[in-house]
Amino acid sequence: MALVLEIAVLVIVGFLPRGVPDSLIVVMIAFTASVQVTTFRTLIIWPYNTAMVTGNLRTAAQAAYAAVADRDPDAVRKTRSFATIIVSFTIGAFAGGWLTLHVGRHAIWISAGVLAAALCLFIVDEHRERRRLRGEAE
Repeated sequence: MALVLEIAVLVIVGFLPRGVPDSLIVVMIAFTASVQVTTFRTLIIWPYNTAMVTGNLRTAAQAAYAAVADRDPDAVRKTRSFATIIVSFTIGAFAGGWLTLHVGRHAIWISAGVLAAALCLFIVDEHRERRRLRGEAE
């Protein structure tokens, strides 16, 4: 439901006319970010932040140190996972800036589309998990 709410708000923002105060748009986008942060807090088994990269950078650096210094295989996995998040965040930030310059206010719909794709992946994953559990029960 959180993703559906986020998608709806972002789609609405894309339809707002040019005269709408920026403060209203900022509040709406901040609301979606707050829903994102409070709903999606775990990456595999580790806490992470979906809206800001700073804490994730710290976690990746600590894990990288443990991977090298302690030769910890779990720390290697954690480093790779957080590096993927950081790279994805960076690509998304650059893409969002570029799209905003070239598409304008409707670029927000692309963000809604990415969230819709994530929602579809969640639904497919949930469906597969239910089928797997039914198969084990039989």
